[in-house]
Amino acid sequence: NVLIQFGANDLQEILRPSLSSANPYFDGMKRSIQRVRQAAPHAHITVVGYPAISARNGAVCPVRTSAPGSTDAGFNLDYAGLVHTGEDQVNSAMYKAARASGVQYYDLRADSIDHGMCAPDSTRWISGKWEYSVPHNLFNHLTHLGNRNVAQLLNSKVLSH
Repeated sequence: NVLIQFGANDLQEILRPSLSSANPYFDGMKRSIQRVRQAAPHAHITVVGYPAISARNGAVCPVRTSAPGSTDAGFNLDYAGLVHTGEDQVNSAMYKAARASGVQYYDLRADSIDHGMCAPDSTRWISGKWEYSVPHNLFNHLTHLGNRNVAQLLNSKVLSH
């Protein structure tokens, strides 16, 4: 089993109007999948989408200044749904690259939608930009709780099948 997740830092490439052979991001994803196939021809390859960052309503909470263990929701900012739209675009690009390459796609966002940046401390899997209320290694990335739960999801929903 090989799990692949592609970076979202190339958002400008992802947002090009059409995913075709002229899109460097799309081509890069397909090349990476081909490299895995060449190295491990019998591997079961799954492209893993991004976990939910924004809430169901598209809001994000980048400022989390509460004391550790609090239940405060943080400062909720909508950004006119820009983060939510970005998440849609990134996950769509990965889905299309997986399909074009004949490999599986796992929609991690769907299974983590209630654990994004605005979730309470006890259920939040994504840290804020300024995060001081739950343990994490990098701002705007998975919290320690998120790492554990995403690993469990990948094991139960992808690797065990």
